[in-house]
Amino acid sequence: MTMFSLQDLFDMIREVDNINLGLWGIGKAKTVTHLVDEVQEGEAILEIVNGYIVRRIQSISITVYSPTQPTLLLREVKQVFQDGRVRQRNLPDNCSVAEKVKALHNETPEEAAIRGMLNELKIQVDLEQLIYNRKYTKEGTSNSYPGIITEKEIHIFECKFTQDQFKPTGYIEEQEDKTNHFKWINQTTV
Repeated sequence: MTMFSLQDLFDMIREVDNINLGLWGIGKAKTVTHLVDEVQEGEAILEIVNGYIVRRIQSISITVYSPTQPTLLLREVKQVFQDGRVRQRNLPDNCSVAEKVKALHNETPEEAAIRGMLNELKIQVDLEQLIYNRKYTKEGTSNSYPGIITEKEIHIFECKFTQDQFKPTGYIEEQEDKTNHFKWINQTTV
């Protein structure tokens, strides 16, 4: 755990004076507690650069394919928050599962991919099932944290499930504050 508190975040926000916290925790935006948790878990680094808070993260994106014919693609279709908000999901690059790499704890992208599949789908995949495609970097304003700039290095994987891992009805991940819903779709509709 990295030592970072809610007070540390508020101090950074006061220093830059360009973030409206009234936009956080509504719509697609997450709460200040979510951001503090990311930093404490080693998933994000926050720095002040040129008067803005910059959030640096590494993430993985896994496209999951079914073992069936025709081959189906797994998609996270929505998140349902405890407060009733619903966040429709349409992740880029045909992403089925996305997870932040705990880089501050020396986690590799491959380890994050295996952890992500277990956490989100309750499926244990073997390293041999993961095919590493490429990585790219992207920077922009954050939908999750309005007013913060995110620099993200994304590692792209593919994974084909075995028949034992395949659940035709999809998967639901239950978290403390929300549930994530995953469904199989025909690749031609993507």
